[in-house]
Amino acid sequence: MSDRVHKLIAQSGIMSRRQAEVMIAEGKVKLNGQTITELGTKATFDDVIEVAGQVIEKKEEPVTYLFYKPEGVVTTTHDPEGRSKVVDYIDDARRLYPIGRLDYDTSGLLLLTNEGELANLLTQPKNQIPKVYEVTFTGVLRRKTSSIFEKGMILEKRKLQPVEVNFVKVDAKAEKTSCQLVLREGKNHQIKKMLAEFGHEVIRLKRLRIGPLTLDGLQKGTYRVLKPFEKKQLINAVQTKKSPHPKS
Repeated sequence: MSDRVHKLIAQSGIMSRRQAEVMIAEGKVKLNGQTITELGTKATFDDVIEVAGQVIEKKEEPVTYLFYKPEGVVTTTHDPEGRSKVVDYIDDARRLYPIGRLDYDTSGLLLLTNEGELANLLTQPKNQIPKVYEVTFTGVLRRKTSSIFEKGMILEKRKLQPVEVNFVKVDAKAEKTSCQLVLREGKNHQIKKMLAEFGHEVIRLKRLRIGPLTLDGLQKGTYRVLKPFEKKQLINAVQTKKSPHPKS
């Protein structure tokens, strides 16, 4: 049965459906030797589909891993600087890629998968899933700052989604604060930039949770397979961003 080319690419496990759409729009996909740019183009796995010169194959057995990323590891499948990559830790010959990212110096829960549809669901901007971070930073967190975070602060000329601030612990002697932050969007270096706006520098940052998934049972650098019921819980935890109410 034929299907749209970008869906077949995602099903092959080499990238998400959204990434495949971009590749098609940029003219980097060929169908039976001919470059295509229309997203509605259909094919089957019996056709020859090339993405940036790579011929895709039929879908691999789907798998998603929960990984406890250590600090000093890049969230990518290739690094020209030769640094340690998250995929290096997973003993699996299938083509895995991370869902989202964590900074090089950030640790915590990360998902790696070859399931394009799942990656697409979790990374679409309109879909929001709560992510809990534990952060330690310089200085004392003021109540006014917490209130600004929780109302949705302006950062780089755009308003962020509200960020919950929980379990605040202040070490006045060491002049540092630790707390948990709950985000529903993931802008680049968001937590570091938010705190920097108020003169705080991040000392340590760890992601504790993605929706219902936690680090329980994992040590740094270890991983386990996401169970079917956990995948269902994860999908159910996705919240679609609601459009703002029209002004009266």
